[in-house]
Order: sequence, then C-alpha cells, then structure tokens
Amino acid sequence: IAAGKTEISDIVVACGSGGSTAGIAIGLKLAGLPIRLHGILVCDNKQYFFKHIQDTIDALGLPYKAEDLVVLHDEYRGKAYAVSTDEELLVLQQVAATSAVLADPVYTGKAICGLVDLARRGETFQGSHVL
Repeated sequence: IAAGKTEISDIVVACGSGGSTAGIAIGLKLAGLPIRLHGILVCDNKQYFFKHIQDTIDALGLPYKAEDLVVLHDEYRGKAYAVSTDEELLVLQQVAATSAVLADPVYTGKAICGLVDLARRGETFQGSHVL
C-alpha cells in the first residue's frame, strides 16, 4: 500500500457499530487508494449505517458522501444479532477446514459468509485481490 500502490482491489469488513467501517472508508479515500470497501452488516440496516458514516464524515468536515465510499450488504445478518443459521455455521466450518481461519459467528463470521457468497456470485468485487 506504500506510495498508493497495492494489489488489493476490495476489502470486506464486518459492520457492527459502523465506527471501523467509517474509519476505513475515510482512510481509503484520504489515502487516494482505489480500493472498494464492503461492509457486511451484522445488525440494523443500510440506512442506519450510511447515516452513521455520513455523520462521521460531516463531523470531520470532509466533502464526501458515505454511499460513494462503502458498499453495504445487509443480506448476511442471519436470523438475528448473534444468532447464526445452520448454513452460516457450515460455511465457517468449511472455511476453517480448508484455510485454518477460525472466526466468531457474530462479527467476523458474518463477514466471511458474506465474502464467500459475494465471491461465488462473482458480480460485486472490482478485482480479484480481496482482503
């Protein structure tokens, strides 16, 4: 990432309060990095998080629009906050078995499930180097 050069095309993060998502989105923009940020919601809805991110942008006096800085995905929230579906748990077991990456099912687990599904659909990422 030094000197604005990176092979990373997209970053996928869990979005639980919106603070980290806002910070990463703003940081990527300020650094001039052409990386698309994807926030996988674990609760609430897109409108709530876009407002939270926009409030952070506005508080910093920056001229950006939240909708231009992050793609929010609310289709991976599962049954409820901290309640996983059998399918989500199966994906986490498969990821653990094939990559040795262990994830909690509340935050990181939902982000991994979103990442896996988005990759399978093949329509969302702007490149093939996804973090």
